[in-house]
Amino acid sequence: KDIPVTYSTITSGADQTAALASGDIQFLNCVGGSSVLLSAANGADIKIISLYSQAPKAFKLFSKDAAITSPQSLKGKTIAGPKGTILHELLAAYLKQGGLSIEDVKFVSMGLPQARAALENGSADCALLAGPLAYQEEQKGMHVVTTGDGLVSGLTVTATSGKFYKEHKELVDLFLSVQKETLTYMKDHQKEADLMKKPLTPCTVSMISAWKLRRKPLSP
Repeated sequence: KDIPVTYSTITSGADQTAALASGDIQFLNCVGGSSVLLSAANGADIKIISLYSQAPKAFKLFSKDAAITSPQSLKGKTIAGPKGTILHELLAAYLKQGGLSIEDVKFVSMGLPQARAALENGSADCALLAGPLAYQEEQKGMHVVTTGDGLVSGLTVTATSGKFYKEHKELVDLFLSVQKETLTYMKDHQKEADLMKKPLTPCTVSMISAWKLRRKPLSP
């Protein structure tokens, strides 16, 4: 069908759900489960329409300081990352292991690219990163303080608003159909799919392939 589509890149789950609530965006293709639950708890009209993936190891806390190896060593440190997200949940869970809370660190909320830049320019002691950006930093040798393994579910989903679902059910069904067809194509034509993704990400084909091994895709 000839339906015009605009794709928006928003790396913070909190910003994604806010854009959905305002009506600026109709579909969240990949949003953290934590962000959806928080949005719903605050009264937002949000509806999960499919599962996207589950990859707790893809969510990571980085630092240039290799001496930061425990929750206690984070006390008083400046940590950059998106608030109200799986990464934020990871930080809280990791601190709790050491008997600490978010109040024991200086948490500065910002998007993933900004958090990465803050870590690299030294304005933050640590950064919460996920997906390709996290993989890139790890490949550069950046110290991984912890991953989300054993701390968070790492569940991401696809969502829309309840209002849009009711008023445009045919478009939601079409979106899910295209999503399913895309997953099937990616599974059956992995090399071609990786080449198609390369211009859309800051990763090489080999990086994309390696990252996929860490990600557990879920059928819609």
